[in-house]
Amino acid sequence: MPTIQLPFEALLEATETLSRAERDTLARHLEGVEENQERAWTRRIDSILLQQIGDCVPLPGDLERLRELRLLVNDGTISPREHAEYLRIITRVEFLGVQRLKLVIELAKLRDVSPAQLADEMKLFPSQ
Repeated sequence: MPTIQLPFEALLEATETLSRAERDTLARHLEGVEENQERAWTRRIDSILLQQIGDCVPLPGDLERLRELRLLVNDGTISPREHAEYLRIITRVEFLGVQRLKLVIELAKLRDVSPAQLADEMKLFPSQ
């Protein structure tokens, strides 16, 4: 279909010459355009949220070090320096978990599903 450039005012005036059937067709077309734009926007937001959810994962080194330090805590042999490191890592991991959960809630709203259902379907929070 060829593209015709008209000033907006001329376009509005042109609609006044349309028959009722033509106006109905135009209205349906505009609704379709709006729906397509909304779907494209939703897909883009969905993609961004998925990327951000994927970014909110603790570093493997943090998780391994956390396991090591947890053993020291359980044994009662952790030094003050190690304990401070342990608390820093826990804070980072918990912060990422909270951020991830907030993003999952937003994505669930966008997809009109429960956060629990979405997290389960995506296996975002595997049992430990």
